[in-house]
Amino acid sequence: MVVPARDRQATRARFLTGIPRRQAYSSPPGQLVVILVVLVALCLGAGVAGAFDVQQRRAALDRVIDRGGPLTGAAMDVYQSLSDADATVAGAYLVGDVEPAELRDRYRTNIAEASAALGTASLAEGTEADLTTLNTHLPVYTGLIETARTLNRQGLPQGVAYLREASTVAQTVMLPAAERLLGQENARLRQAQQEASSVDPVVIGAAVLVLLALLAAQVHLARTTRRIFNAGLLVATVCAVAAVAWLVTASVVAAAHAHAGRTEGTAQVAVFSEVRAEALKARCAESLILVARGNGTVHEADFDLAAARLSGRLLADAERAATTPGTRDAVRRAGEQWSNWLAGHKALREKDDGGEFDLAVKLATNAGQQGGTASPSRTVDDELGKAIQIANERFESESAHARNALAFGDLGVAVLMVLAALGVGFGYLPRLREYR
Repeated sequence: MVVPARDRQATRARFLTGIPRRQAYSSPPGQLVVILVVLVALCLGAGVAGAFDVQQRRAALDRVIDRGGPLTGAAMDVYQSLSDADATVAGAYLVGDVEPAELRDRYRTNIAEASAALGTASLAEGTEADLTTLNTHLPVYTGLIETARTLNRQGLPQGVAYLREASTVAQTVMLPAAERLLGQENARLRQAQQEASSVDPVVIGAAVLVLLALLAAQVHLARTTRRIFNAGLLVATVCAVAAVAWLVTASVVAAAHAHAGRTEGTAQVAVFSEVRAEALKARCAESLILVARGNGTVHEADFDLAAARLSGRLLADAERAATTPGTRDAVRRAGEQWSNWLAGHKALREKDDGGEFDLAVKLATNAGQQGGTASPSRTVDDELGKAIQIANERFESESAHARNALAFGDLGVAVLMVLAALGVGFGYLPRLREYR
């Protein structure tokens, strides 16, 4: 459509003078200017929103990998190390006046790992009370153990009382505090993973609005100028579509990896850790039954409770949670050895109740003893430890893939939407010049 020179000059004069202003904005060039400004603002706004969303989710993944994972791992190490230390020292006490070097070294390693993990866990927020409890009672626990060892080496029966007191401190004070610490860090890690997986609805709305606005602008120009295509708006639309496609693709891939890291990593670790801790409680209770020499009714109840939880729910939960071949195999072997452990425990109790205490101790401590509990209990712990390690590696790998999927996404979306804004400008400026 060709506008006569006289009409163009009159329209331009009214538009530039702004008198009246409402009429100027309602004139064809005024409408084009308004549409141009709105489209440029939408493109730039969507670009900023998309880039900011990608940055936020990448920062969440950074927290998951660099902070959430290590802190959760530290909290888990505190719990597992203390559980294993309590079970190890109880078993070592059965062997004789001087415990084997292997068990002594394992206990010392557990205490050292717990102390180091407490130092790492101190970086977490909102865990001061539990950390104070653990830091306060850890030297109390080790002091009681050393006293029990000293008395045991001297052949004095009072060592049993110190050992029971140490186990009570571990089971009723330290392990509950470690469990709360682990629960808090698991919750924070899940929250960070959810933040990394979800796209802000505002970003989605802005992207849809930009595409609809560009489409409407092309339809409007086609009707008012009788030109079907506008090169600038086509370029802007292509850039906007490319930005949205990049954002959606990166988000879907990152969300898939983050979900896999949660379901095949941290969620499995939580389940396997609970099973392993319960198995360590059973091992400790089994040893304390024999240490008590006929006064182990309380510890028998503790073993029965742990056994009921393992057989009734925990091992079944672990089998359902295991979604990778490595974890499935490890959990299956742990389940098989748990059955052997129960059979050995039954034989152990029969020997102890029948007055054959020495044979019962051999069944509990001699890994090579046929039908004993030492070998299967150790295998249960080892296999669950392998499952936890495999799940942790899966979590780290999937989280890294999720972060890589968002790499350069903020820059790419921002650049494409700036190009889209420039395309809008190049598409409308020639139309505005026609009114001069």
